[in-house]
Amino acid sequence: MSGQMWVRIIPFIGAAIALIVALIFFLLIKDKSKGSKRMEEISRNIFVGSRAYLNQQTKIMLIFMVVLCILLGIMVKFEYLSLVSIPAFISGMVFSILIGYVGMWVSTTSNAKVTSAAKDKGLGEAMNIAITAASSAGMVLAFGVLLYTAFWFNILFWWYGKSTPDMIQNLSQVVNVSVTFVIGASFAAFFMRTGGGIFTKAADMGADYVGKVESGLKEDDYRNPATIADNVGDNVGDVGGMMADSLESWLGAIVAAELLGFLAFKNLAPVLNSVLLPILISTAGVAASLIAIFVIKLVIREYKENVTVSILTATTLSGLLITVIGIVIFSYFIIRYTMGPEYNFLFYASSGGIVAGFLIGLFTLIYTDSRYRPTRNIMNSAKSGPATYVVNGLAYGMESTILPALTIIGTMIFSFHICQGSSDFTMGLYGVSMAAVGMLATAPFAVTIDVYGPIADNAGGIAEMAEPQYILKIEMR
Repeated sequence: MSGQMWVRIIPFIGAAIALIVALIFFLLIKDKSKGSKRMEEISRNIFVGSRAYLNQQTKIMLIFMVVLCILLGIMVKFEYLSLVSIPAFISGMVFSILIGYVGMWVSTTSNAKVTSAAKDKGLGEAMNIAITAASSAGMVLAFGVLLYTAFWFNILFWWYGKSTPDMIQNLSQVVNVSVTFVIGASFAAFFMRTGGGIFTKAADMGADYVGKVESGLKEDDYRNPATIADNVGDNVGDVGGMMADSLESWLGAIVAAELLGFLAFKNLAPVLNSVLLPILISTAGVAASLIAIFVIKLVIREYKENVTVSILTATTLSGLLITVIGIVIFSYFIIRYTMGPEYNFLFYASSGGIVAGFLIGLFTLIYTDSRYRPTRNIMNSAKSGPATYVVNGLAYGMESTILPALTIIGTMIFSFHICQGSSDFTMGLYGVSMAAVGMLATAPFAVTIDVYGPIADNAGGIAEMAEPQYILKIEMR
């Protein structure tokens, strides 16, 4: 088998490994106890509510999809687009919706298991179940992205290659059609992220108003029916919407880099490899994320009840650092093998994006961790009333965007110039796109941590709602 064929097959291998690992993680927690009937009932209600929301949202999206397909059909009629753009657009939407459903299902079927494990076996086992379930969602995302991009590239490359012996013309058609499936994924992600986010905040604030403000109840008190809606919001916004958004962002970065790679290298020998390189870097991100996840799982199993938030945060950052180092190492050999040592500047560009992603994670920690100045100052401002509290929170929220923005700008400038953008503009743009691919290659691990949050939050809510019922029964006896 030729080296070029191996380059085209590797993403499929990565997708298969991601799917197998996702299934193994699912089977590891499949038979875990969901606790009492009350816990199981609450978990079931959260699942039913989340499914009902996503079903209704999907119905609305399908209406828009039909309208947009008609518009695309008109563009095909007048030869502005090729016919294959329509199924590409539809498949992008469908994949994005399915990813959201899978994430919601993983989260809502594992939350009660985390609650039960925390009660019966302690913090270490509870966190292990939560991170295992979240890892399953992260690997499903990796499977979807790798399979989708590799499948469409190879199908289109074969389809156009039958009638177009010229590889440059073939690749030109491939990368242009690829844009339409990103548009489909983006369209669905827009609905799921925005709609889910609005539902999440509305349900959260509504539950707080009626529970804490009007009735003086604790958060997730079983006497407040809005707590179910609050927990539903975590799953449809912070899991389903976030996974659809991550799929769209990752796909968009890959396809943009493919297009720019074609433009930069269309008169050079490694033109095909330049189009495939973004998918290969993403495959490296999946491999590095897997290593980090297994390391994190080994660490958290040993956690005891007295573990501090600082240790939990350090563990998460360690996992992200392992992912970053792994991607940098894998990327070096991938670029050296596929592009040649004369194009090592692409490695520097992608590494710049990877490091920038890690720095943005650190900046986020600084503005959200209770150990640091911003959150402590916001807390202290509450002592003088709600006005200063809101103003301080808003001010720090605005301030928190400065360092990430400067980091992204600096990375773009660095990547553009390290790839000789001053003398070859398209090559400089390709370098910037490779930095974006590198930054998003950490997505499987990042999504794992993101999904872990709502699972753990739901587990705490289930414990709060279920245990008072148990206590009341004991008192009645």
